[in-house]
Amino acid sequence: PVWLVAVALVAWVSVASVVGLYPTEAERAEFAASSVRSPVTLAFNGVVSGTSLGGVTASQTLLTLMVAAALMSTLSVVRHTRQEEETGRAELVRSAAVGRDAGLAAALAVTVGADLVLGLLCALAFVAGGLPWGGSLLCGAAVAAVGVAFAAVAAVAAQVVTGSRAANGLAGAALLLAFLLRAVGDATADVEPGGTSMRSSWPSWLSPIGWAQQTRPYDDDVWWLLALPLLLAVAC
Repeated sequence: PVWLVAVALVAWVSVASVVGLYPTEAERAEFAASSVRSPVTLAFNGVVSGTSLGGVTASQTLLTLMVAAALMSTLSVVRHTRQEEETGRAELVRSAAVGRDAGLAAALAVTVGADLVLGLLCALAFVAGGLPWGGSLLCGAAVAAVGVAFAAVAAVAAQVVTGSRAANGLAGAALLLAFLLRAVGDATADVEPGGTSMRSSWPSWLSPIGWAQQTRPYDDDVWWLLALPLLLAVAC
């Protein structure tokens, strides 16, 4: 619950700050034009997609929200699998009439449910900031999809190592790799005609975070790309 409330508040405050910083089209165009030509900005903020208020908000906030969802998911799954085994609580549960996969299934069910709630809360935060429903729902769905993908990655990590710290480290390394691949892909992006948007290069397409960013909320609204992090979750 603390994660859900905190990340949703970050989303709401971020929207309010962007609205205050870039109230006019000219200011947003200046921001977008400077951002697409700065590899450092692209590496740490992500995709820049147009001069709409929603597009600028997404370019400033969406990456942070997705990373937060991934962290919440990995920590939750490991806590309710490997950490439960280390403390002995899992053995107590398994002494009752439950299957050996019940603990992992429960951890995934709770975490995926939390991701869905987080996505909805983020979408509502964007709408509360005055942004359109369509793009806001896509932002929330992107946050949830990344969270679900890394919940599955953490589930694999919890199966291949014997301790919770090692599992958190392995899942964290996967998240770091995904972030770095996306950062390289965005930092080496091609600027589109007009100079206020960009197209990521191929390394971004190797990252679940990159897939979610390429949905481009409030601009192209490419919903089908969210199938990719969900397919990764199923594969894991």
